[in-house]
Amino acid sequence: MIEGSNLSGWKQTGRCLRGTRRRYIESILQWCTDLNAEPVCWLTGVAGSGKSSIAHEIAAHHHEDNRMYTCFFFQRDDPSISSSAVQLLAYGLCHYSTTLRSLITQAMESLQDIRITPTLLEQFKQFIVEPLC
Repeated sequence: MIEGSNLSGWKQTGRCLRGTRRRYIESILQWCTDLNAEPVCWLTGVAGSGKSSIAHEIAAHHHEDNRMYTCFFFQRDDPSISSSAVQLLAYGLCHYSTTLRSLITQAMESLQDIRITPTLLEQFKQFIVEPLC
């Protein structure tokens, strides 16, 4: 969670009401620990169906269990965060290991030319996948 930001990070007030959406939450928490699971969990639904509340709940569980996680939430009326989503993810991961922080910092510094913005896929590969490998 990035301190002082209204655009990212889970909020206590965003969590599910106690006892609701348990089937989905338990399924996603199980997916998080299954090393053989698909690499992406895609949560979809109509507006107001509780997707963000479930995401806040998952982040809260990871936070309470002191597990590695990072999160950010997009707001429909502010698209500016989408272009830096991977950098926010990398920033969050930097808090878990000085080695990982060093590798992510090196990857970001390797761009050298700040006038060039890699695509989200290129950023994900360079700032997340390669440092984690």
